[in-house]
Amino acid sequence: MADDMRRRVSTLDWVEGVSGVLGEHMYADKINAGLAKVFPFRRPSVWKLTEVWIELRRTFLVKAFQRRQVALLQPPCGSGLPAGTIVSLTLTA
Repeated sequence: MADDMRRRVSTLDWVEGVSGVLGEHMYADKINAGLAKVFPFRRPSVWKLTEVWIELRRTFLVKAFQRRQVALLQPPCGSGLPAGTIVSLTLTA
């Protein structure tokens, strides 16, 4: 998300540089360090995938998955259902 925002803002004619820092996130230090290593802006070669970039994207995907799991499990866990019942639940469209 931070990358997408930086890229879009950096395309504006009047923007000379873009920097940003993620705050109030449990992995802010790790994400900010990864972003800082990858992004001197206005150089197209920087956008190539690197190991740092791949790891940063993986971190975002893992954290997003974990957040979805928490959002999915909090209601049934808070409802007093037994654990065995909760793990046997299925989702339908």
